[in-house]
Amino acid sequence: MHPLLKLLFVPIAAMLPMPALAALSIFATVPEWGALAQEIGGSAVDVYVATNALQDPHHVEAKPSLIARARKADLVIATGAELEACQRLLEVLERRAAVLGLLHDALDPGRPVVRVGPELEGEELHGTSYVGATYGLPNRSLGAVGLLGPLRMDYEKAIRTVRAAAFELSRFVEDVYEDS
Repeated sequence: MHPLLKLLFVPIAAMLPMPALAALSIFATVPEWGALAQEIGGSAVDVYVATNALQDPHHVEAKPSLIARARKADLVIATGAELEACQRLLEVLERRAAVLGLLHDALDPGRPVVRVGPELEGEELHGTSYVGATYGLPNRSLGAVGLLGPLRMDYEKAIRTVRAAAFELSRFVEDVYEDS
């Protein structure tokens, strides 16, 4: 290439729009992790922090928008004892027999079942809690609805939620049986 042409090419190339690199999307559960990620990443990261300094990170409501934001993130930075319990819980959920054992405990119609930590079979579940209730027809249980969560949770709300889900499923089943 002619040297004069090279001199013209470089300034023209510099004026062409260059595709911007997207910032790395980071979801942090607490401000400390968010600040650290921002300090390290600078302008190359876009950090979202789920809580502020005045909030207790153990009592943040997992709204669908918050969960969606965490799922869309390129990186999630979280910490806490519940994370280890969640990892063990996922391992248990992969074993079908353990899940069926939990649901079997909830097959007592008419009342919800609550099991906390060591009351659950299997050492890997000792960091979790289970709330369950049955659903079905007035004279016959057809299944169970269960919620697995951390030891520190709003049990009253969990019981109400499980009961409501079981009630709605029972209503649905009754409607299906009436129509057939």
